[in-house]
Amino acid sequence: MPHARFVVALSSFALLGLLMAGSLAAAQRTPMLHGMVKDDTGGALVGVTIELDAGPGRTYTIQTDGTGHYAFLDVVPGLYTVSFTL
Repeated sequence: MPHARFVVALSSFALLGLLMAGSLAAAQRTPMLHGMVKDDTGGALVGVTIELDAGPGRTYTIQTDGTGHYAFLDVVPGLYTVSFTL
């Protein structure tokens, strides 16, 4: 039965490789810009408009949520101007 043990060992090794590949893929992060907008007392500011300007035709706008948080997803590395409007 040496052949059967080799097949089981090879199958286990292949499964381990697939699991590791999935873990590596999950470890990659989506580039993003995120944060929380607070007032002078540390309280969250809701509904603040945040504009991310990357040049002509590349302006993205969002608002803070009910807890003052915001997130721009899939942000390409580069230079940006960020503005906040209450």
